Amino acid sequence: SSPGITREYCHKQMYRKKSSFRRLGVLLLLAVVGFGTHSNAYALEGPSGVNEGIKLWLDANPKYVYLDAACLNEVTGTGDVVRCWEDRSGNNAHAKQYRSRSLPTYAANTINGQPVLKFNKTTRDGLWHQLASLDRWSGAYTLFLVVQQRDPVSSIGSWQSYFSTGGRNNRHFQLGHGKNPHESSVWVWIRNSGSSTKFESSSLEPRIYVASHQDDTTITTYTNGKKNHSRTSSDGRAFYHYKINLNRNADKGNASYIAEVALYSRTLNDCEFYDVYKYLLDKYGITDETMPEGASALNSLYQESLDMNEGITGTAGGDYIRVDGTADSNIGTINGSGGDDIVYIKGWGAARNSSVDGGGGNDTLIIDSSIFSSKSINKVTFTTGGDITYNNFSKVVSSSDFPFETTGLEEPEGCDDECPSGNTAPVGVPAAVSFSSRSLGSDTLVFQGQFDFDDWSGDLVAYELEDDGSLGDQKWSAAVMLESKDLSATTDWTSYNDHDIATSTGQKFEWSELDTAQQDDLNASDNKGSERLDYLRGDRSNEQPAGPFRSRNRLLGDIFRSRPVYVGVPNLAWPDTGAFDYGEATRYSDFAAAQQSRTPMVYVGANDGALHGFHAETGNEVLRYFPGDLYEAGDKAGYHFLTDPDYDHLPYVDGTPVVSDAFIKTTPSGDPSW
Repeated sequence: SSPGITREYCHKQMYRKKSSFRRLGVLLLLAVVGFGTHSNAYALEGPSGVNEGIKLWLDANPKYVYLDAACLNEVTGTGDVVRCWEDRSGNNAHAKQYRSRSLPTYAANTINGQPVLKFNKTTRDGLWHQLASLDRWSGAYTLFLVVQQRDPVSSIGSWQSYFSTGGRNNRHFQLGHGKNPHESSVWVWIRNSGSSTKFESSSLEPRIYVASHQDDTTITTYTNGKKNHSRTSSDGRAFYHYKINLNRNADKGNASYIAEVALYSRTLNDCEFYDVYKYLLDKYGITDETMPEGASALNSLYQESLDMNEGITGTAGGDYIRVDGTADSNIGTINGSGGDDIVYIKGWGAARNSSVDGGGGNDTLIIDSSIFSSKSINKVTFTTGGDITYNNFSKVVSSSDFPFETTGLEEPEGCDDECPSGNTAPVGVPAAVSFSSRSLGSDTLVFQGQFDFDDWSGDLVAYELEDDGSLGDQKWSAAVMLESKDLSATTDWTSYNDHDIATSTGQKFEWSELDTAQQDDLNASDNKGSERLDYLRGDRSNEQPAGPFRSRNRLLGDIFRSRPVYVGVPNLAWPDTGAFDYGEATRYSDFAAAQQSRTPMVYVGANDGALHGFHAETGNEVLRYFPGDLYEAGDKAGYHFLTDPDYDHLPYVDGTPVVSDAFIKTTPSGDPSW
């Protein structure tokens, strides 16, 4: 078989349009072409096009965050109370208010310019989605969380969580801080520290935590692209609820920013894991961490800031202890305890006479060169005026004299055929195909839709089919044919008016034919409605840089989910008897015999806002139909959004046409006919 047909592809994450189009019909050449309700036909979607097994995808983009529990009214700005967080995956697992708990608020431009939901601890802010009994599941999973802790380690209590999956028992887990004395670190918590899997110490910096329960036996944790720990466990695999910012008992809140949640019901392969993780790292501007050479193999103890009387005690094994800052007096002892430790003082306040002890083993003390002032016997002085007394270190050096390495996410080998990082994809990625005949042979044409992530343009290409089933020569390209289309052929451009003044005859897609509501959509904020209409019909004179509208590589929009549908000679199974016996010369068999030379057509929906009908043999466009239900004057919606230079992507006519011959009236006063 041809790789053009069987090739798998990844795709960019796309925005869902909550209301698309109702059931529509077009009468042409005695065939009825309609669309099913698009909102019910959505495939599941995950970040970076990794869709298989996606269960939940929450994104704090204001397109998916709502003021009301019905998920209808989007938030408008920072401080708005959030009552619904829409599930982008298509599973409708929207997160809403947990019983009478307080609600989070929306906050724009928070994690490196990206929006978040802000949760408070004292009011126990939280959201949840309770799975119906038949939708509950258990087994392997991969969970991605983009969060930022808002209170320092000294203020964190037991079981402050970002996410949990059900009640307080071994079947469920919570991802968050552990139970005293383990609350300073983040865990996949089951029963106790012995049954749970640690990430690393808490931080006030943005974090992307990933927990992967592989093959139902091993839990592995990652932080910002770096692997932390693995533990063998068969517990914590059941998902009854999706609780956001609440522990399993829902009696503990957390002071946090939560920006994105993606949950899969399987273990992702290495390339999929890289694609999703890299997408999140890039989106939230989280760079790879630079660490002293050898530190990545040690147990990490990270302290953002040491408060008065606060110290650090390491483990019996090798530890990497990093201190980013301190209070200005009375800092407790930092002790590496046993093992070969690396202690990195990256920041320090004015505190003096604090003790740093290697604790035994081949230990190294590193002082960041930006704060290093001087060193004497067993003492280091900082530029801030503070100092430390050190003991039991084999080496004491400035960071400029010690080798550092970047530890982070590395692209696995052999992923060339997977989605590249950054959500890009090759031009002309193939979508679904259809054939011009049920019996495949050398006279069969293959129709293949395509889409281009660069500018969301597309193409419909017809190929000949070889006897061995492989693709032959290209017969025509709709995108190429449209470049030479006569734009004055207005009979090919129809737009059904979906408002109260609508008639059964439809109307031409011309400015003078549109009603006020339709013109309001196209006028947008600059009253260039007529020019926008011409743009949608194929005029390029107002595209950037010559004009204000979005530039396009092709005039045909992306063909993403819509499958091309071929319509040739009548070949349906309508009977001639009973209720279908309409009399002599009006039976379906009579109609089929008379229409053996019916013009062959191929219909497909595109996200340029139109249903397209092409002559199947020549590729000439015969019909372009703009559904009246897609007019919308709101921001980033409707037909005017297609001309916006900041257009990202919306599904417009994205469903597959449904085709049937029909015995109907073509005029209100006429007789029905095929």
